[in-house]
Parts: sequence; C-alpha cells; structure tokens
Amino acid sequence: MHINYVTNADLCNEIRKNLWKIPHDISGVICIPRGGLFCGSVIAEFLHVPIYTVDSFLEGKDLGMGLARENMSVKMGKWLVVDDSVATGKALTDAYYRLKGYGDFIFCAVVADMGMQGYWQHVPDVIVLCDIWEPRVFELNLFRTVWITKSILDIDGVLCKNPQWGLDENEELYIEHIKNADPLMPLTYPALALCTSRLSKYCEETKTWLVKNNIQYQMLYMSDIPSREERMNLIRDPIVTDMKARVYSSYHQDDAALFIESSYSEASHIFSITKRPVLCLDTNTLIQD
Repeated sequence: MHINYVTNADLCNEIRKNLWKIPHDISGVICIPRGGLFCGSVIAEFLHVPIYTVDSFLEGKDLGMGLARENMSVKMGKWLVVDDSVATGKALTDAYYRLKGYGDFIFCAVVADMGMQGYWQHVPDVIVLCDIWEPRVFELNLFRTVWITKSILDIDGVLCKNPQWGLDENEELYIEHIKNADPLMPLTYPALALCTSRLSKYCEETKTWLVKNNIQYQMLYMSDIPSREERMNLIRDPIVTDMKARVYSSYHQDDAALFIESSYSEASHIFSITKRPVLCLDTNTLIQD
C-alpha cells in the first residue's frame, strides 16, 4: 500500500503556490478546527487579513483581538472558510449550514481527494488547492487519528525524548530516565503495538511510564537481549532492528499499515526487510516503495 504523507511544510508550500486560486479581496479567513486553524492562519498571514473560527465569527470576534467588534457587520464583505483537508466533507458541510445566511462565503480545502467530490456536493464551488488521494497521512494530526490504531510505534524518540548517549551505562540514571522521560507525542487512540530496543528487564518501569502518560496500546515488544553489555557486543549487528522488522512483518499489512521510528538508519533497515511503509520522525520522511 502506498501512503501519501503530507508534511506541515507541504501544506504551507501548496498554499503559497496556489494563492492565485483564492480571491484576494476577502475580508477575513474563517478556520474549521483543528487542522483548518493551521492552514487558515497561513492563508491569513499571506493575505494580511484577520482570522476567525466559525464560532468566533458568529460572535463577532476575530482571533487577533479576542473582543467583540461592535462595528463589525458579519453580512458585509466576502469570507473564506478553510479546512486543511476534505474527504467525506462532513466538517465543511456543517460549517456551510451554520454560516448560511450570515454573509458571502467561499469554501476552501487545502487538500482533497477529488474522486470523493460527491460527498461535499451540498457545499457550492469548493476551492481545492491540492488533489491528494487516499490513503493519506498528515504530519499535523497523525498522532490523534485512527491511523495510530494501525501503527507500530517505537518509544524513545517517538513517544518520549531519547536518552542521552551513554546514559544506559549508569543503571540508576537510566532507570530514572525511563521512569521520568519527557513525553513527546500524546496519543488519542490506542496504538496497535509499541516496539522498542529497550531491554525487557525494564518492562515494568516502561509500563508504569506509559500508564502515567495515558498512552494506550495493544501489545508491547521489547528486546530479549539479557544485558546492555551483550547488546553493546552486538552493536554492529542489527539484531534489535531485525526484531522490529520481525514484529512488523508478523502483522498483516491491513492491520499494521505503518511503523513509526525515530532513527533514519533503523527506519531504512526495517523497510529494507519488510518492504512496508516506515515513517522516520528524525527526517520527517515516509520510506516506502
């Protein structure tokens, strides 16, 4: 399966390249939370106009002022309503009906699958800046989407900050790191699995940290190498990365559609064995055929 990975930089570039599609005489940008806030604020910055959410617009408040503007007539001017992407068109359609009758609105999706255009046919003349088909994954919201339920995640460098190099030489300090590692990405949905190079001897400390940070998962896989010393003796042998690839391959691709890894070298090795998509967070690239 080929996945279209859309980075935040991709979104900004598509907006900049396609500004000509958007009328420049708009009075402001109305953003559909949540991704629409990111994209709408970029458009508003480029065009030097105020930004709103649907709620704040109906209340007469722009997000820059935060106060009701009594002299604002919402029925005057032309307004751009923006979402980051559209598939079924539910959010765009909901915004259309909420705003209907309150002014002159133009609707815009930065990314859409034009093959699904029939789903948002009730919203007239939607401007689409970029046609990217499903399946697609956005950097902006990956960790709060159902994609996580079909993903296997590394822990260090993905869910929490990597330990300093050599920290595991000191058992006491390393355990302290595992217990109190600074979290990176919270999850909205439970991960299909977590797969880490941490030694299985640290399983209880790892599980305690996961519970403390409300990270849910179905399975936890850890390295079965008995000691750090043995692992260091195997430093040139990709035994841990082989373990990650083996775990990934053990799932059907319909169940495990993505592996999320921090290290580029490990991500590349996992892909070379599995020939399945691996997202490397260090380089923000999706490695796939």
